[in-house]
Amino acid sequence: MLKRNAAMIVVLAVFAIPAFFGSAFADSAVEIDAKTDSTLKIFFEKVGPAKELSAKAKGILIFPDVIK
Repeated sequence: MLKRNAAMIVVLAVFAIPAFFGSAFADSAVEIDAKTDSTLKIFFEKVGPAKELSAKAKGILIFPDVIK
């Protein structure tokens, strides 16, 4: 019974700790939108045919922050 309780505590800690800390560092929707707009602006300025290609595309996947 003691091993079972200890295992249950470990499982709860493994799932609870990342959920608590993960949401604390998330950007707000306004911040995400601002970074996305900025990234698209830079993309359109630096890549010549980007406007034409984006007009034909069904969607564009944007990574405003890439952390190494």
